[in-house]
Amino acid sequence: MNMLLAFAPFAAFAVLEPRTGLHAALVVATLVAALLMLRDRVMRHRSLKVLEVGSLALFGALALVSRMPWFGLSIVGVRLCVDLGLLLVIVFGLLIGQPFTMQYAVERVSPWVAATPQFRATNVMLSGAWALVFVAIVAADLAMLYVAGFTPLLGTIAIVAALGAGALLSAWIPRRVARTRR
Repeated sequence: MNMLLAFAPFAAFAVLEPRTGLHAALVVATLVAALLMLRDRVMRHRSLKVLEVGSLALFGALALVSRMPWFGLSIVGVRLCVDLGLLLVIVFGLLIGQPFTMQYAVERVSPWVAATPQFRATNVMLSGAWALVFVAIVAADLAMLYVAGFTPLLGTIAIVAALGAGALLSAWIPRRVARTRR
C-alpha cells in the first residue's frame, strides 16, 4: 500500500490540473511529494525512497520552470515529462540493482525474507512490470501529442488501464512467486 501511496503526487497533479491550472497542480504535487517524504522520514523513521525523492525533484523542477516566461509546454507535454521522468527513475533503480519496489517491500518482511534471492527476483519483476506500465503511459502521452485522432479521452483510458494493470500486477506477482516456491 505504501508503494501505491508513493504515486499520490502524480494522482494529485492529474486530478488538480484541469481544475486549478498547470502551475498550481505542479506546486500541490510537489507539496504532496514533500509531505510523503516527511511522513516517512520524520514520523515513521523510514528511509528515503527513490520514487519519492524523484517525485519531489521532478514536480519541484517543473513547478519552478512553469513560471518562466519561456515555458511553453502544453498539459500533455508536462504529463509526458512527468511520466517519462518516473519511467527513468524506475529504470535507473533497475539498472543499479535497486528496484524501487524493494524499498517498500523490505519494510514489510523479516530480514531473513528480505535476504532471499526470491525476494530480490520478485522485486525486479514488480519494478519491471511498473516500467512497462510507464512505457505504455509515455506511449499514450506521445500519441496524444503526435497522432491525429488519438484524443485525450483515448489517452486517459489507456493511462487508467495501464495504471490498473500495474496495481493488479503488484498484487498478483508476489502471490504467484510465493506459490511457485512451495
